[in-house]
Amino acid sequence: MARQRGERRARRKVDKQPAGLLPEVDALVDELGPQGAFDELWQSFSPPGPGRPFATPDDLADLMARLANVGGGAVLDPAAGIGATLRAAARAGCTATYGQELDGNLAWLWLARREVPGEVRPSDSLRADASSC
Repeated sequence: MARQRGERRARRKVDKQPAGLLPEVDALVDELGPQGAFDELWQSFSPPGPGRPFATPDDLADLMARLANVGGGAVLDPAAGIGATLRAAARAGCTATYGQELDGNLAWLWLARREVPGEVRPSDSLRADASSC
Protein backbone atom coordinates (compact mmCIF):
# COMPACT_ATOMS: atom_id res chain seq x y z
CA MET A 1 0.00 0.00 0.00
CA ALA A 2 1.32 3.44 -0.93
CA ARG A 3 1.98 5.88 1.85
CA GLN A 4 0.73 9.43 1.37
CA ARG A 5 2.95 12.35 2.35
CA GLY A 6 2.09 13.53 5.81
CA GLU A 7 0.92 10.06 6.87
CA ARG A 8 2.82 8.88 9.92
CA ARG A 9 4.13 5.41 10.54
CA ALA A 10 3.93 3.75 13.92
CA ARG A 11 7.05 4.63 15.89
CA ARG A 12 9.73 1.99 16.02
CA LYS A 13 11.99 1.44 18.97
CA VAL A 14 15.17 3.35 18.19
CA ASP A 15 18.56 1.85 18.88
CA LYS A 16 20.27 3.87 21.61
CA GLN A 17 23.70 3.45 20.00
CA PRO A 18 23.46 6.51 17.67
CA ALA A 19 22.60 8.72 20.67
CA GLY A 20 26.25 9.81 20.77
CA LEU A 21 25.69 11.56 17.44
CA LEU A 22 22.84 13.72 18.74
CA PRO A 23 25.09 16.58 19.95
CA GLU A 24 26.67 16.72 16.48
CA VAL A 25 23.27 16.70 14.81
CA ASP A 26 22.05 19.41 17.21
CA ALA A 27 25.11 21.53 16.34
CA LEU A 28 24.40 21.03 12.64
CA VAL A 29 20.79 22.15 13.16
CA ASP A 30 22.01 25.21 15.09
CA GLU A 31 24.41 26.07 12.28
CA LEU A 32 22.24 25.32 9.22
CA GLY A 33 18.65 25.20 10.51
CA PRO A 34 16.46 22.08 10.39
CA GLN A 35 16.10 21.96 6.59
CA GLY A 36 19.79 22.68 6.01
CA ALA A 37 20.80 19.96 8.48
CA PHE A 38 18.43 17.51 6.79
CA ASP A 39 19.93 18.37 3.38
CA GLU A 40 23.49 17.99 4.70
CA LEU A 41 22.71 14.59 6.18
CA TRP A 42 20.90 13.61 2.97
CA GLN A 43 23.98 14.41 0.90
CA SER A 44 26.16 12.43 3.29
CA PHE A 45 24.06 9.28 3.49
CA SER A 46 22.13 8.99 0.21
CA PRO A 47 24.93 8.51 -2.37
CA PRO A 48 24.98 5.09 -4.05
CA GLY A 49 27.06 2.42 -2.49
CA PRO A 50 26.90 -1.29 -1.79
CA GLY A 51 23.23 -2.22 -1.66
CA ARG A 52 22.05 1.27 -2.67
CA PRO A 53 20.65 2.19 -6.07
CA PHE A 54 22.59 4.41 -8.46
CA ALA A 55 21.38 8.00 -8.23
CA THR A 56 21.16 10.55 -11.02
CA PRO A 57 23.50 13.41 -10.02
CA ASP A 58 21.57 16.48 -8.81
CA ASP A 59 23.02 18.77 -11.48
CA LEU A 60 21.94 16.39 -14.26
CA ALA A 61 18.48 15.91 -12.71
CA ASP A 62 18.10 19.71 -12.40
CA LEU A 63 19.04 20.10 -16.08
CA MET A 64 16.50 17.44 -17.07
CA ALA A 65 13.75 19.19 -15.07
CA ARG A 66 14.59 22.54 -16.67
CA LEU A 67 14.61 21.04 -20.18
CA ALA A 68 11.26 19.34 -19.51
CA ASN A 69 9.82 22.63 -18.22
CA VAL A 70 8.05 20.91 -15.33
CA GLY A 71 7.10 24.08 -13.43
CA GLY A 72 3.39 24.04 -12.67
CA GLY A 73 2.90 20.41 -13.78
CA ALA A 74 3.04 16.93 -12.26
CA VAL A 75 5.95 14.52 -12.75
CA LEU A 76 5.97 10.71 -12.81
CA ASP A 77 9.22 8.76 -12.43
CA PRO A 78 8.55 5.01 -12.84
CA ALA A 79 12.06 4.17 -11.62
CA ALA A 80 12.44 6.75 -8.86
CA GLY A 81 15.41 5.27 -7.02
CA ILE A 82 16.24 7.69 -4.23
CA GLY A 83 14.19 10.38 -5.96
CA ALA A 84 16.78 12.52 -7.76
CA THR A 85 14.46 13.32 -10.66
CA LEU A 86 11.49 13.91 -8.36
CA ARG A 87 13.58 16.20 -6.14
CA ALA A 88 14.76 18.15 -9.20
CA ALA A 89 11.16 18.49 -10.40
CA ALA A 90 10.12 19.80 -6.98
CA ARG A 91 12.99 22.33 -7.03
CA ALA A 92 11.86 23.38 -10.53
CA GLY A 93 8.35 24.15 -9.28
CA CYS A 94 6.26 21.13 -10.28
CA THR A 95 2.93 20.87 -8.47
CA ALA A 96 3.07 17.15 -7.63
CA THR A 97 5.51 14.26 -7.85
CA TYR A 98 4.69 10.60 -8.39
CA GLY A 99 7.12 7.74 -8.41
CA GLN A 100 7.51 4.01 -8.24
CA GLU A 101 10.43 2.10 -6.79
CA LEU A 102 11.02 -1.23 -5.05
CA ASP A 103 12.06 0.69 -1.95
CA GLY A 104 11.00 4.30 -2.39
CA ASN A 105 11.52 5.31 1.23
CA LEU A 106 14.40 7.70 0.54
CA ALA A 107 12.54 9.42 -2.28
CA TRP A 108 9.41 9.63 -0.14
CA LEU A 109 11.32 10.98 2.87
CA TRP A 110 12.87 13.93 1.01
CA LEU A 111 9.59 14.88 -0.65
CA ALA A 112 7.56 14.46 2.55
CA ARG A 113 10.03 16.65 4.46
CA ARG A 114 9.27 19.44 2.00
CA GLU A 115 5.53 18.70 1.87
CA VAL A 116 5.61 18.13 -1.90
CA PRO A 117 2.22 16.69 -3.00
CA GLY A 118 2.16 13.22 -4.55
CA GLU A 119 3.33 9.75 -3.61
CA VAL A 120 5.98 7.12 -4.22
CA ARG A 121 4.52 3.63 -4.66
CA PRO A 122 6.57 0.60 -3.65
CA SER A 123 6.70 -1.83 -6.59
CA ASP A 124 8.72 -2.94 -9.61
CA SER A 125 7.73 -0.85 -12.65
CA LEU A 126 9.07 -3.55 -14.99
CA ARG A 127 6.62 -6.09 -13.61
CA ALA A 128 3.61 -3.97 -12.61
CA ASP A 129 2.86 -0.36 -13.46
CA ALA A 130 1.61 1.07 -10.15
CA SER A 131 0.28 4.20 -11.86
CA SER A 132 -2.31 2.19 -13.78
CA CYS A 133 -3.45 0.05 -10.85
